Amino acid sequence: MKLHYRYLAMFFWCCSFIMGCSHQVVPVTDSNIASLPVITINGFPDGGNIEKNNQTSPTTINADFGMGITISGSAKTSDGVKDFTIEIFRGARRIFKAALQSSPGSNGKVPSLLPILGTDNTGGVGNTPMKFIMDSLTEVKVSAHNYAGEVRAFSLLYVPVASSQRNKDIQENIILRKDNQLGIFAAHFPGFPANGLSGGIVPSSRMRRTLPP
Repeated sequence: MKLHYRYLAMFFWCCSFIMGCSHQVVPVTDSNIASLPVITINGFPDGGNIEKNNQTSPTTINADFGMGITISGSAKTSDGVKDFTIEIFRGARRIFKAALQSSPGSNGKVPSLLPILGTDNTGGVGNTPMKFIMDSLTEVKVSAHNYAGEVRAFSLLYVPVASSQRNKDIQENIILRKDNQLGIFAAHFPGFPANGLSGGIVPSSRMRRTLPP
């Protein structure tokens, strides 16, 4: 239980920090000068190791099979954030959604940062943590608009990996076959593994090595 409480305390400390970083700004509506929101997504671990955190761009993330991950995040720009959405999917099934919108106040200003710490279970922001167990591929889709109508959007793919297999290479037999038209030998590499990442290779259309006939 100590581990659980430690991560819970860390989660609420970070939530308080995010909330305190926002301030009111005059919204910029000119797309020629308005900056896109910077989205930061945090995956707080519970009971295992996560490969990387605090993501601001699309990527794939390995995490220990069976561990828990709680997703939170923020969208920020000094030109004003109009809306911010986090959606979490298992295949085609959406398991969580939280969306937040802003509008100018009586002073004409808007927030420079919108945080999402949890969901209300109806698509809005609330107190329910967006926590899932790493027993299958999980996709986190995020998007945010500025007041010029421009959007930043990307996805994170969380992949469950058995902790005993972490940092181990996967070996596969590759067969080279001669391409008589091009005069080269070509190999078709296997697809990405169900769990984990492939490294040191490029897409199959470029996996060619010239050999003597």
